[in-house]
Formats: sequence, C-alpha cells, structure tokens
Amino acid sequence: VDSENSKNLTTDIRRRLQILKALADPNHHFSKFSTGNAITLPASSSTSTDEEKEEEDSANYVREALLAFHARHYRPENMVIVIVGPQSLDTLEEWVVPR
Repeated sequence: VDSENSKNLTTDIRRRLQILKALADPNHHFSKFSTGNAITLPASSSTSTDEEKEEEDSANYVREALLAFHARHYRPENMVIVIVGPQSLDTLEEWVVPR
C-alpha cells in the first residue's frame, strides 16, 4: 500500500485524477478515496458512514464470491491460450506448442 501510494504521489496522471476527484460531487462514488498509505487507510475506514459500510460489506461479499468461483473453476487443465500476431501461423505455433 505504501509503495503504491508513493508511486502515485509522483505521477502527473494521478495528480490530475486527484484534482478531478476533489472537484467532483462529494456524494458521487468517483470522489471517494482511491489510494493512500498505511496511516490513511485505517483512518478512512473507521469514519465510514452507514452507506459506506454497506458498500464495503457488499464489496466483501462480491470478493468472497469471486474467490470461491476462482477456487472452483480456475484449474490448469481448464486453461487455454490465444495468440494473435502479424507473424505466420507456423511461427506463432513454434513459439507456443513446444512449451
């Protein structure tokens, strides 16, 4: 978390994003917290409104459902590869098939 936040502090694109977020309607999801550090993250969650807590509970439910789906369905034997390129089919096959 800290390293991601430090990286974001020095990126012009992230600075512009923060300006847009500050100008946005405070009731809109876009204006909400998106990055921080080990100090700001716990503080933001402890002062959450009931609506934000409901959103967090919903997000946790979705996360748990996705993890369960992943654990059940993501298996090496179910994996496929798709490769596209300007190379000939023979070249693309040479790159993939031996592996």
